[in-house]
Amino acid sequence: MEHAALRPQSRAAAVGLGVLAAATLLAPLSCGARPALTGSARGLDVFVTLIDAAAAGRIGAFGGERPTTPFIDQLAAAGTRFARTSSAAPYTLASVASLFTGEHVDVHQVIHPGDVLPAVLEPLAGRFKDAGYRTFGASANAHIHARYGFDRGFETFEWFDPMVGAVPHHVVPDTMLASIERQLASDDPRPAFVYAHLMPPHAPYDPPPAFRRLFAPDLADGRAGSIENLTPLSHGARVVPPAEARAILDLYDGSLRYVDSVLARFGALLEREQRLERTLWIVLSDHGEAFGEHGLWQHSRLVVETMLHVPLVLRAPRGFAGGSLEGRIIDAPVSLVDLAPTLVELCGLEGRRAQSGVSLVPLLSGARLDDRPPIVARTAGPGPYTSVRRGDLKAIYHAGNRRWQLFDLGADPLEQSDLAASRPADLAPLVTELETWWQRWRPYSVGVRERVQLGAEERARLGAIGYFVAPTDVESEGDAKGDAKASGDAPMPARGE
Repeated sequence: MEHAALRPQSRAAAVGLGVLAAATLLAPLSCGARPALTGSARGLDVFVTLIDAAAAGRIGAFGGERPTTPFIDQLAAAGTRFARTSSAAPYTLASVASLFTGEHVDVHQVIHPGDVLPAVLEPLAGRFKDAGYRTFGASANAHIHARYGFDRGFETFEWFDPMVGAVPHHVVPDTMLASIERQLASDDPRPAFVYAHLMPPHAPYDPPPAFRRLFAPDLADGRAGSIENLTPLSHGARVVPPAEARAILDLYDGSLRYVDSVLARFGALLEREQRLERTLWIVLSDHGEAFGEHGLWQHSRLVVETMLHVPLVLRAPRGFAGGSLEGRIIDAPVSLVDLAPTLVELCGLEGRRAQSGVSLVPLLSGARLDDRPPIVARTAGPGPYTSVRRGDLKAIYHAGNRRWQLFDLGADPLEQSDLAASRPADLAPLVTELETWWQRWRPYSVGVRERVQLGAEERARLGAIGYFVAPTDVESEGDAKGDAKASGDAPMPARGE
């Protein structure tokens, strides 16, 4: 179903919007600045929909070539899309902790399985609750659970166990759909903050038959997209033949099309309930997904763009702020850690300000954000990789071997050519920026992390989606995808080392 409010623009109009968006980004604030947006969304419903492991490059509105996301593309055409959004970490636990708190990983320290969201950091849901919103959270991800503090701030938080009965991870449980839809149709007079964490298209890639047939009509079975097949590939255990690679992508794209249909179902409900035009709807992912570009598949292990680049779409009611958010493309690099402070400012919420994330309201208002901190992301370990990005230049530091890499994302978006040796003058400022960034934010770390012991049941749930966690990992610096031991952060090397 195509929703009237979300109908795509004609190709000519779309091209015109792209030119207008580019002109807006280049224009100084003094030349036709957009209306001030601070507090302008106060009282609107806010619906945050996270689709897990959604690779931005497979989504039509972000350059995907297949019809994987017709509904998301409609939302993007009717709203604002952030074309270059990075997650704060290439795996769920740390990324969603940053999303909820507006703080970077080195501040909140929710890094390894068993880490608990720190009580000293007020989550976004709590800010909305304090402002008089009804708050509801729903998750089917084993990491995003009340056990680890992710229910804080929600009046109601429901976790849906995809291992109960015959409901697998690769579909959205009917019970979860029903619960979210009850919230979207509620007659509670208070404005609502709703967070929905949907597992597809996260592995296993096994879409319902109707969606598999869209891209893989001749595929005999879905074994290529199983956890048993994909997990060795995430460690680079073997080279994937072209036919198998195509099968994996076909199954992934079918999963993406399936979850897009779930969002379309939500959109139809909001229209029926006449809530769409009083809802600020955000669609995003927690991290990207790799398909062999660096010899690895899935996510977690590297801070390359395929694992970090995520979709971020903000769809406001028609006419909101004079239509200033309709049909816009913002090309400035941003981070998911910036979403919480952005929503706080848009909705006029009170309380503690995020320190390491920054509000994107200036970008939404038509200004530049020239003084923003660099875009930083990191892995869990071993000897974590940390990336620092400024514009198209991105440096990666591997603490395990004290090595720097440099990439020009404009010329080399898949990060195939390391320029560290040939362009030391471009690397040096990024080295300084990361050193300064660590000196600035590590003192604000929450300190000793609260952790819970993972039992066999919790490890089994994580294992079902590819996170193989040993019983001792809760006490180690283990990698999110299965390395039991690792070193901590090594010291920064001296210049030229």
